[in-house]
Amino acid sequence: YIGGNVKSHRTEDGFLWEEGPNSFAAQPSIVRISHELGIDDQLVFADESLPPWVNHNGKLHPLPKGQGGKGPKGQLELVFGPNGVLKFALAGELLSWPGKIRAGVGALLGHFPVAEGKEETIREWVTRILGEEVFLRCIDPFVSGVYAGNPETLSMSAALSKINRIETYAYGIDWNKFGAI
Repeated sequence: YIGGNVKSHRTEDGFLWEEGPNSFAAQPSIVRISHELGIDDQLVFADESLPPWVNHNGKLHPLPKGQGGKGPKGQLELVFGPNGVLKFALAGELLSWPGKIRAGVGALLGHFPVAEGKEETIREWVTRILGEEVFLRCIDPFVSGVYAGNPETLSMSAALSKINRIETYAYGIDWNKFGAI
């Protein structure tokens, strides 16, 4: 146990994980600041080829992750790649079958848009589109760790602005009025 907001845990099968805000986006500005502070030699970067993991009921589960490709190639990797959404949905054990079906309906068949003028929290956005189970088991632990904040109060448009812009754009396409992309 390290104190403060960070706690170390080791499972019976040897996995070590940290709880709490223990990561940041490796943007050039962050790396530059750490260099200026003389602590850049202490930075530990994640292996980008590996998926993020969450702990649920004492077991670690991988979350879907692409392989860094951009554009259509990146989208195909995210769906069909070795750590993709398809493998997560069919072989993953993190979500129940009802949770997988609810997420699939929201992602593939569509969902209603947010009410006009409403600023959604991350929780409201995820549950509207993918369901409560996806929020509780996938998004809540991930967002809490990255942002060290509460996804029930964090603004979707502020914290995850790129995803928010994609949805706004998608609803502007005439044939996509139920958000099925």
